[in-house]
Amino acid sequence: MNILIDPSAERAVLSIVCRFGETSYLEVADLLTEQSFVIDSNVILWKCLQKIFSNEKVRSIDVASIHSAAKELNLDHI
Repeated sequence: MNILIDPSAERAVLSIVCRFGETSYLEVADLLTEQSFVIDSNVILWKCLQKIFSNEKVRSIDVASIHSAAKELNLDHI
């Protein structure tokens, strides 16, 4: 089985979720997991987005909310 790796597609999905917020997150949340990403920084960003939208019910994203989620997940050192 071939593993598809497309870092630009990963970044595109993450940037769309960050730009358009909860609506776009809900569109892809059922389709994507941490294993959907191969770039480590993209995995960390996805974990932060999951934390923000799943637990805090925030409608939009900013840098401070991503940093806060990373800190709560103990990923802020990365």
